[in-house]
Amino acid sequence: MDVTVNLCPRNLNQIINMADAELKDYALLYTSDHAEIINVGHGLQYGGYAQYRVPVFMLDKSKKYCQMAEEMRNNDGYYTEVMNKFILLDMMGYTVNPDSISDVRIHDHVLHSDSMTYDYKNLPTEKDRK
Repeated sequence: MDVTVNLCPRNLNQIINMADAELKDYALLYTSDHAEIINVGHGLQYGGYAQYRVPVFMLDKSKKYCQMAEEMRNNDGYYTEVMNKFILLDMMGYTVNPDSISDVRIHDHVLHSDSMTYDYKNLPTEKDRK
């Protein structure tokens, strides 16, 4: 996946090395609970799109889940973190109605720091400040 991630490589490498040694066959999905504008913060009223770019890292030697993630990209080509739940459900053996996945994929809604929900394309900007 084409994602910019600011992770501590040492910790992530330790997890991968341990999983390689102990589990052999595994899939790893790492994601943050929120995005952050480095050296500025998160949850800013008008922080722009950068504060919604949540890091996602996936390691899947079978490539099954990486392929699922690629297929879950929305119409703009973005993979949104909300799709992680469908990958996790599949990992746990649950079958999800493809129409449910498609509906979420098509409607890219964001809960903004003003407690309102917006389409990702229409997030408020500094000029919208009242």
